[in-house]
Amino acid sequence: MIKNNEAQDEKKAGLILTKVLRELGIIKRDYLRQIIQYERPNPWEKENYQFTEEYKEMVKALLDDLDQ
Repeated sequence: MIKNNEAQDEKKAGLILTKVLRELGIIKRDYLRQIIQYERPNPWEKENYQFTEEYKEMVKALLDDLDQ
């Protein structure tokens, strides 16, 4: 985010990331959980985010395209 001038510093990048990760928990956006999965050690926590195996290569290709 900082590299692409989407955030000025690490603090602002963290705020953006927090907003994105919050979206994963919204029921009507369950399509995001098809691509990104996470563990819930407690009802109020989400951790160990990772792309599902099915979509890893697609996400990598999309990110590579953005770099070009």
